[in-house]
Amino acid sequence: MKYAFIGYSYQWLAASLLLAKMDAERNIDELEIEAAVKNNFDDVKIRCGSNNYFFQIKDMDQMSLDKLVVSGSEISIKGKAHKLSDHTNIIIFKQIEIEPNCEILGIPAYNFSGVYIITMSRTEMIENIHELYALDENRKNIIEYFFNDRLDQRILKISRDQLPSITLYSTELLEATVDVARERLSVENILLIEGKPGVGKSHFVKTLTDQYPNHILYRFWTSSQDKDYDKRLKYDNFLSELSKKVFSDYQSRDEKQILKEVVKNKAVVIIDGLDHVENYNTSDLEKFIAFINKLQKGSKTIILSRPLQRELTWEKYILGNWNLEQTIKVLNELYHISGYSISHKIFTLTDGYPILVKYIAEHYKKEKSIPDYEKFDSVDNYYRQLITNEKGKQALAIFLCSHTYTMRSELDLFLEDGLRDIVTEFIEEHPYLFEVRLNRIALFHDSLVTYLRKLNINYVRSLEKINNLVYDSIMAGEIRFMSRVNFYSLSDQKKNNITKKYSSIVQFKELISQVVDFEAIQSFYFQVRENLSFMNPAELEIIHFYDLSLIINMVQRDHLSTLHAANYTYLQGLIANGYTEEDITSGGYLFSMLYYLRTNNASLILNLLAAQHYDTQYFYRELEKEIKEERTFFSKHDNALSASRISELLKKTDSFYLKDLITHILQNLYIHQTKIGRFKDLFTAVDNYMNGNPALGREILQDFIALYQIDDFKANWILKDVKKYLYAFGLHPQDNDYKCLSLHDVILKNKNRGSYNLRIIILNYIRLALHEKRQIHIAEIDLFWCKYYNRKDYSMYGLDVALKLFQDKGFAHPLKSISLIGHIQNISEKGYNDLLASYIVQHPPGIIHFISENFEFKDLSISWLDLPTDYINVMPNHIFQHAFIGVLRSHSYSKQIDYRDIANVLGSVREMELKAVLKMHGYKIKIEEKSPEVKILKSKDINFETTPLDKISAKIKSDSTTRYKQGILKKEDEKLIKEKGLQSYQVAGFANGNYSALADSDIFTLFSKEDIRKNIKLILFNALTGKMESISAFHDVYLYPGNLLKIAGYNEVEIDYALFFKSFTAFLELSLFDSDLQD
Repeated sequence: MKYAFIGYSYQWLAASLLLAKMDAERNIDELEIEAAVKNNFDDVKIRCGSNNYFFQIKDMDQMSLDKLVVSGSEISIKGKAHKLSDHTNIIIFKQIEIEPNCEILGIPAYNFSGVYIITMSRTEMIENIHELYALDENRKNIIEYFFNDRLDQRILKISRDQLPSITLYSTELLEATVDVARERLSVENILLIEGKPGVGKSHFVKTLTDQYPNHILYRFWTSSQDKDYDKRLKYDNFLSELSKKVFSDYQSRDEKQILKEVVKNKAVVIIDGLDHVENYNTSDLEKFIAFINKLQKGSKTIILSRPLQRELTWEKYILGNWNLEQTIKVLNELYHISGYSISHKIFTLTDGYPILVKYIAEHYKKEKSIPDYEKFDSVDNYYRQLITNEKGKQALAIFLCSHTYTMRSELDLFLEDGLRDIVTEFIEEHPYLFEVRLNRIALFHDSLVTYLRKLNINYVRSLEKINNLVYDSIMAGEIRFMSRVNFYSLSDQKKNNITKKYSSIVQFKELISQVVDFEAIQSFYFQVRENLSFMNPAELEIIHFYDLSLIINMVQRDHLSTLHAANYTYLQGLIANGYTEEDITSGGYLFSMLYYLRTNNASLILNLLAAQHYDTQYFYRELEKEIKEERTFFSKHDNALSASRISELLKKTDSFYLKDLITHILQNLYIHQTKIGRFKDLFTAVDNYMNGNPALGREILQDFIALYQIDDFKANWILKDVKKYLYAFGLHPQDNDYKCLSLHDVILKNKNRGSYNLRIIILNYIRLALHEKRQIHIAEIDLFWCKYYNRKDYSMYGLDVALKLFQDKGFAHPLKSISLIGHIQNISEKGYNDLLASYIVQHPPGIIHFISENFEFKDLSISWLDLPTDYINVMPNHIFQHAFIGVLRSHSYSKQIDYRDIANVLGSVREMELKAVLKMHGYKIKIEEKSPEVKILKSKDINFETTPLDKISAKIKSDSTTRYKQGILKKEDEKLIKEKGLQSYQVAGFANGNYSALADSDIFTLFSKEDIRKNIKLILFNALTGKMESISAFHDVYLYPGNLLKIAGYNEVEIDYALFFKSFTAFLELSLFDSDLQD
């Protein structure tokens, strides 16, 4: 959302904008904050090629050009001299009146005697950042996380190549590869490299990428347990990935633009595994072929594939086996088999067939002997000699029954005892044929699947048994198979039944009770939404759409993923309380962390965090650092600090870290009850603070930190942090919630805190129990999973609409509604400033008096003068004066007020007062030139000044046709809607500018109420599934629940409001809000 950065310092925001430009536009090579330079333009330094730019960033009021003077190598700002650099100098002011006469770094500026002046408010910076990341909100979050992390580490110089990698599907194979020096191929325009299964096509890519350094690689397959496998096969995702790789940004581009850029860059496009599309996503095969045919006209294109049924006219190269020399090289480098005699035997047996070389090499390493087989002429021949009895074939058919891994315990569920033993024994004898991750087993190579299918094994009964077991398990509310529901061959009816059952908040509430792996629930519901796309909307009731939208908003909340230390401690807590890998059924971060703990292999985590971590070295350093901090949480205070050691630490510690050091010292003194000489006062400070006299404790500590030039007010911060740690350490057991309360009660007691603080409290609870070896009911963490998220959780955007509707139906009272909105605004970091105002304007103006009588107006988050004129007319004088004076004060220096700040006062009973005050104090109204409101100001004889049209706003604006092509429609597109003859249910599939579903409820007023009632289910269905004519795209559903109710109410759709209110209050309860909305 646009205002995600509000709340940060002006300097931080300006630096964030420059970093965003470096990331999105890729013109800036390096950025340094607080640069060590011999001039005063050291706030930010950036380098573009050989050009250097030095910045001063000024959050100053009452600034104007007449307060700037350039003289020689200095510029005076309000009388204070600042030395200029010898390069390009730029000053960014929060507000200064200028008429831009040039651009610098693509930003409008004023050239003031060689110094570039930029005026940009916080809001304008946010708008700029929003524009840079308009097509990928998540990238903005990643860069913000990256920037804050760098600042925390005091790494103040950032080069472009250090930025987080652009999120792409992994192109790394599960297995290591080696360049076997195959022949270098000559490619004119297009070459199809065709080869039998396991001949090394994917490994041959290494040769190709070495031969063509300027390449773009796309793989359709990397591993049997690849979480992105099905996504890779879809054409739209292929285009998106190609665009990212070609442009190194996140802009949305069509096929023509992508093709043009590939040709321009003279890149060689390598596409590996086209046969996977033919086998598993046939509907998109022709799209890929058509694209490749266009691509090869201007760019070298190489496709690797098994033989396809679809006939192709492309030049073909048949990839053969390795020769003896190549086989020896692979055996030496990958398998450390160096003896010529053994290598020659392996080559003779396999004829250099790559996959067979692997299998026999692995067999040799395990058994220290070469198997006594006949020479293989194909991989099928190998499997034939390996699997000789019918029972073995029947047992292995279990791997034909799904497209996912199977847990070891599931072999017991799926197979009879005899067959289970056969499979288990086969895996133990031939582990190299499988991809085994802890308790999860999948086939290493799908050539074995192909072979088993060729045998025409009758596994119908097994398939039916497995599908029924999976279905019955899911319908019974068991978590085991939920994250894999779409990887089994369930019938459409079974999938529909699952979707219908779990599109209920009642079922959801039962489902998450005692859940320890929330990622499994998240994965399940993402698949439920996918399955919804294939249902007949008539099979569902309106309440199903409403409940599912509420559930989707909740499962998107993610409190633990990507937090190494948090997941480490949580997992240790699960293990200590009797949970095993059987209880972790998702394939996300929790399992990846478990895999790391069990194997010390962090590759799964690394793959999941490709967007946040930019190289392996950095990733591993951070992972180990965070986990080490958790492991030493208690042990770091094993030994008491001596007076000499404290003196030494204080003397040698950098001033930036002194606050943290003093916090550590205070903790240590109190834990060991140490009263040492001249540091006795430190113990006294913390002792008083912990035992009922915080004021004296702060006073004593203030005297101490003053010696180190630390601000007085930080004494309170330090002591608060010390107290939190000491309770987390387990001290004061008589009143320590971590020791006295259950996890359930701790969460409920702290539910009104923000999610970040609550997460820390929960982890403190688990960590202390682990340290003390206490058993706890760790599954009570289930209360936390759906907790409203502090930042960027927009699931309450439609709350105002829902509350008003339920009030009208007698289910809620305005007093409780306003209190709830106020609480949400208070605990939200950003994004909800307008929620209360939006709620107010749904009521008659008289609600202003109700608010004035029942609330302290200064405690409410609302811009009073932004309310419509009718509300200003009835506004009590004390509220109006407070709001009006606030506007005047914020513009007291420039004497210029934005038109939008007073627009609604014009025409109100306060207009004359407004005009008089403006005139008396010499204020002008600032308004964009060519704005229609200019006429209003002229007619009212109000002094005003015009400003140039905002370039960013103009750039964002688009016409109806452009929006339509982008999958966006608004009510203002009425003409286009009629021209194209779009029906209400077709319009429903389109999103708004922020790609939110069902966001513009007013667009449905273009259709009759009868039409809406007749098509309501199809409307809700298309909005939730993003169905737009021939394409589909899921949009966020933040506004969906509220607008569903609004559309139903306006169009007199018959629904049971009591049932909907019950779901609504369940949503509030699960979000850890009070749900009692009655007076």
